[in-house]
Amino acid sequence: YKCLSYQWGPEAKGGFIKINGKAYFVCRNLLHFLQRARTRYHSEPLWIDALCIDQDNNDERNHEVQLMGTIYTQALEVYVWLGETNE
Repeated sequence: YKCLSYQWGPEAKGGFIKINGKAYFVCRNLLHFLQRARTRYHSEPLWIDALCIDQDNNDERNHEVQLMGTIYTQALEVYVWLGETNE
């Protein structure tokens, strides 16, 4: 698998995406990455914390945050998204 590392932003700013027919709210910076990368990475499994960890489940989120170092270390590649050039 491959991972994405990106800068979190204010939750008030962002937008919704759909994955398998289900809507997810993501921060603006992640939304920008997904918009730019959808054609390039469309068939690759990509681990993104905000989407792979149930953000509404505190126990799961706390557990997975402790594993994030291992998740990134064991990934084949880690993409880093710093944001749009005007941000």
